[in-house]
Amino acid sequence: MVAVMAVAAVAVLPALGADAGHAAHDTAAHATADHGHAAVSAFSLKQIAHSYLTAYMFCLSLCVGSLFLTLAHHLFDAGWSTSIRRVTETLASLLFPWMLILALPIIGFAWTGNLHAWFKIDPATDHALDVKKVLFNPPAFTVMVPVLLTLLGLMARNIRAWSIAQDKDGAAHWTTKSRKLAAGGIFFFAIGTTL
Repeated sequence: MVAVMAVAAVAVLPALGADAGHAAHDTAAHATADHGHAAVSAFSLKQIAHSYLTAYMFCLSLCVGSLFLTLAHHLFDAGWSTSIRRVTETLASLLFPWMLILALPIIGFAWTGNLHAWFKIDPATDHALDVKKVLFNPPAFTVMVPVLLTLLGLMARNIRAWSIAQDKDGAAHWTTKSRKLAAGGIFFFAIGTTL
């Protein structure tokens, strides 16, 4: 989570520096010149939105990739991945609630029009968007992102909880439960990540 904020901050600094640099100039000389201050402010918000999205997607890719490795471990009963399984389970379990909470600013930025251009386009005027309008519309985006993150995150949390329970009592039925969830979960994972 700190990585999301750090990457976003580093990417935004040049845009914010442009605003701060204008304050240091002679105000009398600037009073008559139009330097596009309103454009800089709008650009800064758009830059913040895109920087945050980039940082978020980096962290999300780590969590989703870890969930895939965890599912593959249980599907194939792989012995080699046992040493990294706890790390991948922990990273995958961050999908819910942390990555869900961190997705809320992205939804907010999208609704302000600073993130996705298709939020402002009328589907009737764009054929490519018209055929995908079931998914590419603001209400569907607002619902699908939290639902997918929650379901993927709960799947990851269940597998992690069962793994920890197996460490405590050593019962093999926890592995069986994880394998069954992975068998069905891999199909949901494939569908969910392509949406």
